[in-house]
Amino acid sequence: MPLSDEENHILSQIERQFYEHDPVLAEQMATTTVYTDSMRRIKISIAGFLVGLVLILWSLASSTYLAAGGFAIMMLSALIFEHHLRKVGRAGLADLTSRIRKAQSDSGFRDRFRRDRE
Repeated sequence: MPLSDEENHILSQIERQFYEHDPVLAEQMATTTVYTDSMRRIKISIAGFLVGLVLILWSLASSTYLAAGGFAIMMLSALIFEHHLRKVGRAGLADLTSRIRKAQSDSGFRDRFRRDRE
């Protein structure tokens, strides 16, 4: 059910007051999605996987235990990556890419600028 003009006006007043009273929280709420935490953990798991790979390649000739530790790091990182990729799913990836495209477009910047000025 669509909102009436009066309800839209009240909602915009509440939003404007929210931005005035706590701009840091308002900006954080505007940029955070359900998928933000999972995407951050995916990036960390990719870095962990690469660290494990480097550890394997660096220590394989000298220490089998360090190489096994690197392999364990790689496997743990791969499991974390897979778990959070499933959490994000196709809808999350589509949402993330649309947010990136919107942020890069001029219209997204103009809309945010216009909303901040109101």
